[in-house]
Amino acid sequence: MTRATTLLDLPEVLKAAQNAAAMLDAVYQWVDQVNAAGGATCITGIAKCNAMLQSLEKNRGRSEALVMEPLRKAIAEACGHAA
Repeated sequence: MTRATTLLDLPEVLKAAQNAAAMLDAVYQWVDQVNAAGGATCITGIAKCNAMLQSLEKNRGRSEALVMEPLRKAIAEACGHAA
């Protein structure tokens, strides 16, 4: 990586950043659904919270592979550490 190159100039890092943004958008959509269902203190809101947590757990590996691993690797390389 040259001095003029930023991390976001690398295709794998840009893709990971796009995936991270999409993941955060999805989390906030869940938050909106919980709030629309009455919040986390009513039974329908609690059900939505439970669904959100189950979804996050189900997609943990996918998030790790598509977002966290590529970003950790690029950060380590940029800092001069082994990934």
